[in-house]
Amino acid sequence: MKNKYLIPLVALLLNLQELTAQAPALTGLSQKTEQSLSQFHENYPQEKVYLQTDRNYYAVGETIWMKAWITLDGRPTYLSRILYVDLVNDEGRVIDKRMYHLDSAGSVSCEMQLKPDLVTGNYSVRAYTLWMLNFRDYIFTSSLYILGIDRKVASGTKITPQVLVQFFPEGGDLVNDLESVVAFKAYDQYGEPLTISGSITDVAGATVASITSDHDGMGTFRLTPAVGKSYTANITAANGRTTKVKLPEAKAEGVVMRINNNSLSRLSVILQRKAAQESVYNRLLIVAQMHNTVVFQGEVNFAEGASAASIPKKTLPPGIIQITIFDSLGTPLAERLAFVRSTNILAPELLKEKISLTRKAPNALSIDLKDIKRPNLSVCVTDVSADNLSAPVNILSASLLTSDLRGFVHNPNYYLSAADTTTNRHLDALMMTQGWRRFVWKDMLANKNPELKYPVESSIAVKGKATRPGTDNIIKEGKVNLVLKAQDSTSLISEAKLTDKGEFIVDNLQFKKNATVSYMATSDKKELSVIDVKLYPNYFDTLKLASLHKRGLFDYDPVKGNDRLNEILLNQLHAVDTFMKGPEYLKAVTVTGKKLSPADSLNKEYATGLFMFGGRKLDPGKTPFFSIWQMIRTVPGFVVEGDMKSPQVSLSRTAGVNVFSSNSGGYEGVTFADGEGNAPAVGAPDYVQNGIAFFLNEVPVSRETLDNLSMTDVAFIKTYVGAESMSVGPYNGVISVYTHKGASVGRSIYDKTFARTTISGYAPVREFFTPDYTQSPALQSLPDNRITLLWNPRLLMDKQGKAAIKFFNNDSSTKIKVLIQGLDADGRFIYREQILE
Repeated sequence: MKNKYLIPLVALLLNLQELTAQAPALTGLSQKTEQSLSQFHENYPQEKVYLQTDRNYYAVGETIWMKAWITLDGRPTYLSRILYVDLVNDEGRVIDKRMYHLDSAGSVSCEMQLKPDLVTGNYSVRAYTLWMLNFRDYIFTSSLYILGIDRKVASGTKITPQVLVQFFPEGGDLVNDLESVVAFKAYDQYGEPLTISGSITDVAGATVASITSDHDGMGTFRLTPAVGKSYTANITAANGRTTKVKLPEAKAEGVVMRINNNSLSRLSVILQRKAAQESVYNRLLIVAQMHNTVVFQGEVNFAEGASAASIPKKTLPPGIIQITIFDSLGTPLAERLAFVRSTNILAPELLKEKISLTRKAPNALSIDLKDIKRPNLSVCVTDVSADNLSAPVNILSASLLTSDLRGFVHNPNYYLSAADTTTNRHLDALMMTQGWRRFVWKDMLANKNPELKYPVESSIAVKGKATRPGTDNIIKEGKVNLVLKAQDSTSLISEAKLTDKGEFIVDNLQFKKNATVSYMATSDKKELSVIDVKLYPNYFDTLKLASLHKRGLFDYDPVKGNDRLNEILLNQLHAVDTFMKGPEYLKAVTVTGKKLSPADSLNKEYATGLFMFGGRKLDPGKTPFFSIWQMIRTVPGFVVEGDMKSPQVSLSRTAGVNVFSSNSGGYEGVTFADGEGNAPAVGAPDYVQNGIAFFLNEVPVSRETLDNLSMTDVAFIKTYVGAESMSVGPYNGVISVYTHKGASVGRSIYDKTFARTTISGYAPVREFFTPDYTQSPALQSLPDNRITLLWNPRLLMDKQGKAAIKFFNNDSSTKIKVLIQGLDADGRFIYREQILE
């Protein structure tokens, strides 16, 4: 199958001689390599994920704001529809996990509130689709630092690093009497780069080359191995530790490859050969591939004086190109990676309409997107005085570099930050030293393909098998009735036919948080017979451990030496610590001889995250009320009027102190960025009425949704009034209702006879908000230590193609970073990073 990037061989060798026509054997090999790679591409499509976080260090209790873009063949994915996000500690244990539904553009907004009991240390956030677990080395991973309530202080004492050095002859092998470029990579036991210097000596102790690391422990030197000699590297690290490493043994015969990637328009492949019978290597086939697609094929004929080829780059997509040399029998002789830079990255200009970095001052920027096809962008504005740690990876380095490299790459953003001679040299050293193999040509040509363990996942599904009780005998003719009741008030009644394997599936389920599933199988032949139903576990509920690259075991503390960051994060810890040391939290801790009150027990069982803290706890279990609103009417601060089945709910004058503005229920001028990717709105969201936010099982819902609940379904209620509502969000009041194990509206006739289980749904996403200080002067007296000043996961255009970026400064920032990144509908990268001061 031909690909749009396949380039005919036009130009030539360093000596300007024409490449000869391919011999019949090479023609067949050329066709076979292209067909094999095309089949591999079709059977093993390669999804890539980039997950942006608003920053990479946090204190417990804070929220990690995130957005993910998933691509396939350089465009928004059409394959998977579910994304998983894990928070993993430095021991590889998954301590929090979320599941999100992708939008039509292959992206999704995410957030994760950090639990208050996390300990200080290094963590990783991973993002992947289920299909990507078939290729675990290429799932997205990014490092985070979390300051816990333990306030662990770095001792300053580092574990003494080991000195490890690897050597990589260009193309793969050293060959006697042929000069090779040899790359090296020096690192410690955790993969962190080391600065080294040293010499290469032969068996007699004579120095044949000197080596010095050029960037992040990497460098190159030239070596012409002699017959019968071996070589040793004598290394001294910057910390004074020394080591000796033997270089790879040189082969008696073979092919040596050299790549020259300095030209903007062409990549040169230069070959040398040595063999007892040189005719063995007279005709060689060069195959270059990108994104599992052949982009270049050509022959080098040594018998006719050719020794090099030139690959045009102007029409190539950006990213890593793999160049392989085959002999006429299809044996790979040499291989090398190189990087193709792109001049097609969109960097729209950021227009400064109003910039003022004084205390709590308003700022207005804009960006012109009218010439970009359906841009899918995020914007993040952070306080640079606190944000002293650069993001470990951006959408460019994640999509073009690390997603195709196996293992840890230190500071990948650096390699794409500039295109000067020095950066290009360092990038080329990375291409020579970083472990990489998404496939092995030898195995592919022999039809030895990887085993697939995980399917493509398009929706949440309930799957299982029906058998006769106590046996493995399947029921082929029958059905399974299923009733789903979700915490977000979603309900579903479904009937699924059994297959000839006794299996069934109910898919395309859309709900948030958890759902109770009641199910029962019925035989077509014996309707009253009892049938066992075994539900297959969903992946989301299975994984507990993650295979991680162990690193970061040094005492690493980004707070140390940064007074501003230290103050902000410790203020956050103080708020969490105050709660955890207070009587309310201590009641929730199991203490010998002390029993929790019924309300506190319910709070411990049902409330999570920010909802755990503060508020008034109501236990409806022993109340005479026939509706929620009768009960809420007894709570100080709330006013409930009219029909108790659908009343008007508001705040009393003493309770309704407007936290965020002077009118419109507290929301005039407060901009909300919808976590589901919908248009940001100015004013109150649908789930806020009269300044009161309504939640069902901590999922935002309209007040009318709560009208339909029966008191027999309600397990617990929490209310917040006035300033205490800020612990949940920008509300003047909060009513949060919890149902018994996800029950929603009324009791089902199936509940008594159906088996029941609980399954996980998509994670709800809260809104990020920024206050409008011009609307409420009273807020000027309150402290504002925000590090993230603005997070908008979906930057939208107006009718003129212009996107507005508005935010307020905090109390002390004098320098801010504006980061805009994303993709257009054709998969072109959009990236703009700018510092304002």
